[in-house]
Amino acid sequence: MIPLKYNLRNLRVRWVTTLMTVLATGLVVWATVLTFGLTDGLDHALRVTGDPLDLMVLRKGANDETSSTITPDMARQIAALPGIAADGQGTALSSAEFVTILTKPRRDGGGTTNLIVRGLTDVGRALRPAFQIVEGRDLTPGVNEAITSRQMAGRFENLRIGESLDINQVQFRIVGYFEAGGSAAESEVWADLRDLTGARRQQGAISIVQLRAVDAAAKKSLTDTLRDDEQFKLNPLDEVEFYE
Repeated sequence: MIPLKYNLRNLRVRWVTTLMTVLATGLVVWATVLTFGLTDGLDHALRVTGDPLDLMVLRKGANDETSSTITPDMARQIAALPGIAADGQGTALSSAEFVTILTKPRRDGGGTTNLIVRGLTDVGRALRPAFQIVEGRDLTPGVNEAITSRQMAGRFENLRIGESLDINQVQFRIVGYFEAGGSAAESEVWADLRDLTGARRQQGAISIVQLRAVDAAAKKSLTDTLRDDEQFKLNPLDEVEFYE
């Protein structure tokens, strides 16, 4: 058995190596905790984003919003299908939306990164879980206004209330911050559908239609119709699976 005084003397001699070992171990533990924390946060965002009765309707062959295109006429036909839920005013919960990705500077000076901007209407906002304006006000259609989350305002330049986001040399004034139940929607900037497609010089463009079925049976019927009917031949995806 090695005497204790030998171990203590050896520790004094090799204190630098010992300290580095302790620090390295601590760093590994910290990184592991951080990674699991981020993973849990992402899992939570993905869970709360999906509604079990919602469908994300893409062009056939498209697997994401930015590679999908749906015509305005097709979007109107989708909204007229039986089995789609309605709001209190009787408007079908079927939201035609346009999604674009911009490269914008980070507020911390760390270069540029991708920013998702979504064009939608009141119906689209109603489909997001627990959507609410928490500071400022909601956007007004037709005047190039936008809203985002506090998180995004802290991450990107020009996203604080009162600042303006440049989209193809069209200035979108940030008028409010929103929350959406911690969902992935909080990582986006939202503008009016027509305002955004106009700024991008893609008037009438639609990337995706998000809709809500009245119940599980209606959801299955809608899925079958949108996928198999010759009138549509689209790619309807379960929203929960879409975000997984």
